[in-house]
Amino acid sequence: MRFKKYVAVGFLIVSLPLAAFSYGSQDQVTQLETQVRKLNNQVQYLINQAQQKSGNNLADTVSDLRGQVEVNRHQISQMQKNFDAKLVGLDKKANALQVSNKTQTPSGTKGTMDQKSEVLFQKGVAALSAKKYSEASEIFRRYQSNYPVGNHASESMFLRAQIALAVGNPKLAKERFSALLAIYPRSAKAADTYLNLGIIAKAMGEQSAAKKYFNKVLNSYPKSSAAAKISAQS
Repeated sequence: MRFKKYVAVGFLIVSLPLAAFSYGSQDQVTQLETQVRKLNNQVQYLINQAQQKSGNNLADTVSDLRGQVEVNRHQISQMQKNFDAKLVGLDKKANALQVSNKTQTPSGTKGTMDQKSEVLFQKGVAALSAKKYSEASEIFRRYQSNYPVGNHASESMFLRAQIALAVGNPKLAKERFSALLAIYPRSAKAADTYLNLGIIAKAMGEQSAAKKYFNKVLNSYPKSSAAAKISAQS
């Protein structure tokens, strides 16, 4: 912009004396021509100065850019080194995890099995709550088969027996309750199992067997909810 300003001023200065050319004497013309040459020389000097200054500015700008490029190259180099170091660290962690998985302790494996068994059992409970008896019974059967010593093994057998009652099959229910006591005699569901066996026996007209089951509950599990139910009905 400064360069253009100098040029415009120069043209303006040159044009002003020439406008009076037809009105002056020869001497005046000569003087004017001399002045014009001087002014032209001054304008050219100013133009050269402007060009030189512009060139210097451009050179400074290019130098600054080159310096910034070098700074950026250094930063990129440092970032690449840091990235490579992180990759090495990640590789070491990955290798350590692989070794850990290969040498996993039995307790770790047990933890994984407990999680899977819990998920399976809860699926069965959800199906039972939705009264999808066939689906729930199959899930509990799978639980018994896959996790015979799982946290819900005896409970799965108990729920399967109750499902048999719910669908109107007391004979199958009796078989399942009896199997539960044979396999898990110390089950937390033992008192309720004896109670259900007594109810089934009473419904089938087996009064002696029913009394035997009820007495078992009262004598062996006197503080249980099953005992409270028997006492309430007596």
